[in-house]
Parts: sequence; C-alpha cells; structure tokens
Amino acid sequence: MPGKTEFVTYATNGSACGSQAFPGNRKWANTQLWQVWRGRQGVLARSLLYLDLRYEGGQHGVSGRAYMGRLSVLIAWHEADPVDEHERLRNAVVFSFQGNRNPFIDHPHWVACLHLGECAPADLLFAWGFED
Repeated sequence: MPGKTEFVTYATNGSACGSQAFPGNRKWANTQLWQVWRGRQGVLARSLLYLDLRYEGGQHGVSGRAYMGRLSVLIAWHEADPVDEHERLRNAVVFSFQGNRNPFIDHPHWVACLHLGECAPADLLFAWGFED
C-alpha cells in the first residue's frame, strides 16, 4: 500500500501488537484505502457484506466506488478469517437486542453462494423457501 500510515490497535487484549511491517497486526491507511488488522478482517468483511445486503450499499454516483468496499477484498478477508465462537456469541447478543442476525455469521458459505454463484443444493432449497 503506497504512502501508508500505521495505526495502533488498542482494544484487542494485546493480540494486535503489530510488527510495524505491512500488513502485520495493525490498521493501515493511505489517502484512498484502509486495511484492518488480520485478526478482524473476516469480522469486518461479514459486517460490511451484511450491511450491503440489508441496506443496498450501492456505489457513489460520482466516483463509482462501492460504499461497502471492494467485493473481492471482502470475500478474501471473509475466507482468510473464518467465523469464530466470539463472533457467534456477539451475533446472538445483537439478535437479543435487535431481533435480527447477520446471516453470514450463521451461514458463512452463503457469501460464496450469493456473491460467487457457488451454491450447494441445500442453499438453493433455503433460498426458495424450503427449510429442513
């Protein structure tokens, strides 16, 4: 990432103490791009994928940039940083307050189905309204 600046990540129980080498374990940004540390890339990707699905993120009318980020990057982050128990528990807590869940946490394989067309037969049955 040219012209990058490193930002320290504090609230991570010490797991994001970076090496000061890109990409490392810290956040990085330049005037056009940012990158979250590796330990949270999947979490962030699934959040943005859900927001795009729920609120139709679209693209900026002038610049043409996607509001939620580059799909290829979000998918790569999602795949590189799989859903863990902490994320599942947070999704349950959010559900207890909001009454809705992030489907990409409950069903991570739906990212490939929805965005890459790589759907298993069970995914298609669910999409058509036929549940188990």
